[in-house]
Amino acid sequence: MSGSMRNFWLYLVGRIVSLVGSGIQMVAIPLYILDITGSGTMMGVFTMINLIPFLIFSPFAGVLGDRWNKKSIMVWTDIGRGVVILILAGLSYGGNMNLMALFVAQIAISLMNALFNSPTLAMLPELVNKDFLARANSLVSASQSASLILGPILGGVLYGFWGIKAIFLINGISFIASAISEWFIRYKHKPELTDKLTFKSAIIDIKEVLKYINNKKALKFLLFFVFMMNIFFNAGFAVIMPYFYKLTTGFSAEQFGILQAFFMVGLLIGNILFGAFFHKKNMLKMIKRGLYSAGLVYVGIALMAFPFFSNFFNAPGTTYFIVMGSLELLLGLAIAFIDTPTMTLFQSTLPKSIISKFFSIMMIASQMAIPFGGLVYGMLLDRMPSYNLLIVVSIMALLIIVVGFSRAPKELHEMYSSSGKSEEKELPVNEEISA
Repeated sequence: MSGSMRNFWLYLVGRIVSLVGSGIQMVAIPLYILDITGSGTMMGVFTMINLIPFLIFSPFAGVLGDRWNKKSIMVWTDIGRGVVILILAGLSYGGNMNLMALFVAQIAISLMNALFNSPTLAMLPELVNKDFLARANSLVSASQSASLILGPILGGVLYGFWGIKAIFLINGISFIASAISEWFIRYKHKPELTDKLTFKSAIIDIKEVLKYINNKKALKFLLFFVFMMNIFFNAGFAVIMPYFYKLTTGFSAEQFGILQAFFMVGLLIGNILFGAFFHKKNMLKMIKRGLYSAGLVYVGIALMAFPFFSNFFNAPGTTYFIVMGSLELLLGLAIAFIDTPTMTLFQSTLPKSIISKFFSIMMIASQMAIPFGGLVYGMLLDRMPSYNLLIVVSIMALLIIVVGFSRAPKELHEMYSSSGKSEEKELPVNEEISA
């Protein structure tokens, strides 16, 4: 096995292990909070505690990711998260676990999540050859989809049998195991920026990347698209679909969980197909087809939500469940052909000196869209039927896709052309182990 492939598999194994552990905890913590408080408000507080530190710290995390050793950041943030979660396990086994400890721990975890995410995305193109990058991204995305299918299933089972203490123990160990895998990655840090890091220099770095984005029409276009698609797709599915499935249609909690799993299975299949057959195709065509397909499937889901079709297919019966599950799977399949090519584009064209900062800004743009869209949709659901809101949102999403790409800047085509060129010479493999 070549050095670059060895590095990639160590990177991938580390991510899979920690993602499965996080998926287990992601399901168990809401159940735990509801068990000890019975309060939806406390669930909302936990969600905000998880999100706000991430959004505030992400720009500075991007600055650190472009200056510090990315491998060291990965290893030590995994160790840090593992230690924090193992402390929660210790408190649980000792009978001293409480909501305040959970909230304080989650603030620390959220800060480390921000520090981990953008350098991890920025590091991948340094570990693999350029002609393997698209395939590597598809494998990373496929592993994430598989983890998000397996983790929640295990989380529900483990929490039901052994409670929150077992969840914390397993997730803490998973982060430590992930750090061990990442430790053996052969990576030599080559800092693009060598001046002293201060708060002032960090602000200057952030301003510089914002200026860089502002001067690149293609990047501004794509970031705007990320924001809008998260409002109409992610926020819509986070707020409107649960309301529709549970309250309007009457699906059980188990059926709702399975429908979400259909979407993740679609993502998994899409990434496998992309990595196996489409990673050398024209990326711009892939993302266009993915967006148009996702928009049309979204409209299809909205149409199936109307009483005429839900009554025709005997909602919430088995036939209607299969129809909606199939559409969810198709939507996940389409989104895989949007996310992976776009990530590959950014990784292969952005200057190394700003790539971590760019990813931190992109994550802020996407994450901010979800609570904003969710707040608006939540208020609208109190004033109109969910199926009416769903058709409005889905049609607006499709219109934005069609109109947006009809006005896409020509620089976007140039970016995809440059990102698609493979280098004849293999990139040098980083051989020095430095943690």
